[in-house]
Amino acid sequence: HDPYSWSFTSPTIRYITQGNTLGEAMLNTIKNKPYEKYMKFLPHKYIGNELFDLETKNTYERILLGNPKTRLFEKQDQYLKSDTIISTTTTAKQTLTLTSQIPTTTFTITKTITNNYNLTNNTIVTNADEYIMYPGFPAIHVKTLINPLPQNANLQSIKFKPTYNTEKNLNITYMPYDQYYNQTINPITEQYPKINYNYEIYDNPDNTKEIHIITPLEIHNNTTTDILNKATIIITYTSPMEITNIIAKNTTINNNNTVEITITSSIYENGKLYLYLDNQEYESKNITTNTNTHTFNINTPKEGRHAVTIIYDGETSIPAKHANFYVFDPVFTLQPPITQRKKITQKSTLPFKFTVHDKITGFFIKDTECLITTETDTYPCGKGKYTTMLNDEEERYRANIELKPLNPGTNTITANILGTTKTFEIVINTKK
Repeated sequence: HDPYSWSFTSPTIRYITQGNTLGEAMLNTIKNKPYEKYMKFLPHKYIGNELFDLETKNTYERILLGNPKTRLFEKQDQYLKSDTIISTTTTAKQTLTLTSQIPTTTFTITKTITNNYNLTNNTIVTNADEYIMYPGFPAIHVKTLINPLPQNANLQSIKFKPTYNTEKNLNITYMPYDQYYNQTINPITEQYPKINYNYEIYDNPDNTKEIHIITPLEIHNNTTTDILNKATIIITYTSPMEITNIIAKNTTINNNNTVEITITSSIYENGKLYLYLDNQEYESKNITTNTNTHTFNINTPKEGRHAVTIIYDGETSIPAKHANFYVFDPVFTLQPPITQRKKITQKSTLPFKFTVHDKITGFFIKDTECLITTETDTYPCGKGKYTTMLNDEEERYRANIELKPLNPGTNTITANILGTTKTFEIVINTKK
């Protein structure tokens, strides 16, 4: 059976929750045929005494058992209405446009699809958990990306930039016909599927939207198969408002943390921001959308991974946004060589190296804002002579400390990683 058969009921339910009567919901579904766009992938026709494609079959088989005038939900009044169902980095361009008297801003989302696969016995093995399966045609692995959009969002463009690996004469699994049709499977001689991606946008009951991007991972063409390696998808849309950024930095135990939220809005309204920490409401605050940046201060929870969710409650519905951060219990380890210089010259330096790992997990703790200080100088994270260099591959920090300003004997060098400081004592020996 078709794994997408459930989808034909969803548009009708969506129209009902938007306040249409049962009869209107059915008629709108038949008129717009939103899910039949899936069939663009699949040229298969049902074969029997008559020839029907899936759109025609789906249209004529709709039967309403009930009063068509029944209305289960209050009718929704929206600024923008569209009967057309169209189908993590977000940037905003402050170019205001006017659509149905609502000022909007242009936003861009960049998504990436990566297909991790291998060939086993000349057969494609991948971690995809969805398929296109139609009798008489190859079973196609599919990946679907789902991204929420704000209320009144309008799609402007989608740029799909894939890269493929081409293989020849692979073993292809064809879906069998039902015994009723008594059909013979013929190998394909032309491209299948016909397109390399499809998309839909669905309206949610809370007035937000969801864009679904459906991508087949294989495209067969006679004896060759193009296997998706990676695809970059750039989505441009307009909307009155969007949460464009959440910053929740990693931290260490016993240090407070902040969560910074950026809202880009071309309209003015009062609303409320809710911060959920690990699925529990933590704090809320009243805001106005003419202020872009909002900050929550949180007491650092226990060591480990934590989830932050930001929900906006106002006249305009925008999707919740999510972020993660880690709380580490750092363990500092000084690395050799720490040489005791017999003679200090103007150009003498000390290769000060150390590593920091989490006490529980052993993870290397990275801090691009690290800082090393001596009694006379500072060495911030960066690249250059007077900086602290972060080596991710070797899992260590290094600074070439100038010895000339240091005093003979014991000197202190302090490392600051994610707000936690560790002081090391270094002995400078000047004896000949």
